[in-house]
Amino acid sequence: MKRRCRVLWLFVLAAITACMHIPLLLTVTLSATSCAYHSGVAPEAAAGEDPFDVLLRHGWQVSEYQLSQTAVALAPTNYPFTTRAAGTWETTGPKKWTSGFFPGSLWFMYQQTTNPLGKTQVQDSIPTEWGKPAREVYPPSADIRVIRDLVYARYGERFLKLDLYLPPSQTDRPIPGIVVIRGGGWRFGDKEGFAFIAAYLAKAGLAAASIEYRPSTEATFPAAVYDAKAAVRWMRANAKRYGINAGAIGVIGGSAGAHLAALLGTSSHASELEGNGGYKGVSSRVQAVVAMAPPTDFVSASEGGRFPASTDSVIEAFLGKPLNEALDLWKVASPITYVQHDSAPILLLHSQADNVVPYQQSVFLRNRYKKVGAQAELHSISDAPHGFWNYTRWFSDSMDRTVAFFTRMLARRQQPRKASPTNPPGREGRRGRCIASP
Repeated sequence: MKRRCRVLWLFVLAAITACMHIPLLLTVTLSATSCAYHSGVAPEAAAGEDPFDVLLRHGWQVSEYQLSQTAVALAPTNYPFTTRAAGTWETTGPKKWTSGFFPGSLWFMYQQTTNPLGKTQVQDSIPTEWGKPAREVYPPSADIRVIRDLVYARYGERFLKLDLYLPPSQTDRPIPGIVVIRGGGWRFGDKEGFAFIAAYLAKAGLAAASIEYRPSTEATFPAAVYDAKAAVRWMRANAKRYGINAGAIGVIGGSAGAHLAALLGTSSHASELEGNGGYKGVSSRVQAVVAMAPPTDFVSASEGGRFPASTDSVIEAFLGKPLNEALDLWKVASPITYVQHDSAPILLLHSQADNVVPYQQSVFLRNRYKKVGAQAELHSISDAPHGFWNYTRWFSDSMDRTVAFFTRMLARRQQPRKASPTNPPGREGRRGRCIASP
């Protein structure tokens, strides 16, 4: 009887908390079944090792999981979350319990189970009409030159790295350079997430730097913006070393990465967003942007442009404060705030069926560009999920449009007279491991 009362009181407490919007911190135990969004084969966990810790360590985003009824009542949100101990998760709330996708996650849904030995098994449940995971169909070819683990920024003892993907053959003429920024709701900033995109660009004759950046769990806005701008400064400062045209630098990103890419294209005049990651005095201005499903206006109340509640919670985690407490902060973090006549030309790729970042977000940015006389192109995609670039049905077309756009915008740009590095992040910024792609 006492046990039943305790359970009842837990339900009551959760209900009251959800209604009053009082923060609640709890540790809950996962059941044997969980859903994760990712591509490829899940890594195996060793005997006695928490398989969910393994998934997180390899960049997986667990977005939906099956809990006991009590746990569901006590943890009305599945985002954000962190691991606390073997078999348990810590979740913060209250937020609306959802099973939807989150911006920038890898959008490949698998049913994940564990057997008594602690091994991870995965059952593919990607809709067949979406095609196979693009990263599996378009892996880096063996002739792509890859220089891994180049340090491009430093904050105290924190080093940020990138992997540089170069075309199979060298040319006497400098080539355009592209900074590649993965998505992940600003919570996942590893450099491997968009490696398949960087490799595709390198195969097409571009130098592509797939960067890591500080996730919101480590540092909130504007840290990730500082990092992205530092990556551009690194590329410009080291352009001659790697055969890159320092006057022809572009950026591509998807979802959260597209937000950062769009900010790079519009905020070149905003000195407060530069940060101090290294190469002070080198320009972080880009000459072209490709933004796939970008959040562009965090505060828009226009019909069709509002974010769903699940996306709002991710944005709040990225910015560190809710909209009703920090309206100015949400505006400062919006790429649309900075658009001027000299903003970098931008190609927007967006699905009209996107239920995570509304299609109208790209329309907003395109219209603002046109209003000030800047160049913007919007390509609409029908019946595609938020992260369409992760699927073979849309990947090659999206990348071909990207390559064509970068070629038009960057191929004929002249080299600047001088692009010498000052205040580099350390010796590591000039070194790396050059290996053939696997």
